[in-house]
Amino acid sequence: MALGIKQFFALAANFAVTTNTTLANVTGMSLTVAAAQKWNIRCFLPFLVAGTAPGAKVNLTPSAAATSYVASWLMWDLTTGTPVLFAGNTVVASTAFGATLNVTGDHLIEVNATIVASAAGTIDLQYAQNVSDAAASTLIAGAFMECTLIP
Repeated sequence: MALGIKQFFALAANFAVTTNTTLANVTGMSLTVAAAQKWNIRCFLPFLVAGTAPGAKVNLTPSAAATSYVASWLMWDLTTGTPVLFAGNTVVASTAFGATLNVTGDHLIEVNATIVASAAGTIDLQYAQNVSDAAASTLIAGAFMECTLIP
């Protein structure tokens, strides 16, 4: 695959999670990679929290350990228009990002990451509740993951 080539993945249907904090692969949001490829990944992840407790958490998870994993995560409370939580990491292993939101409504997670694959496999977007709750945390259809192969 030529450098600069983009792959774009969009969520076709809502991905709802209830009473579960275990990260699960989001259907249709998986990038196939070759060994030593470097990918810049940008995610726009609108989600709806039905209750005040569950929040959300996400991760970009390589199927094989990454040679390099640099990411920044930003969560927005769209009911007030304010950032809730920001985190960045420069690690070899991926780390989940999440927060409990104390407000029902629409929210957004933005992700920017550069990942170097150590072996052929996939990089999967994962999603779960941050705190287990019967009220749903729903990743909204139209959420996307844009992946660009870089030098």
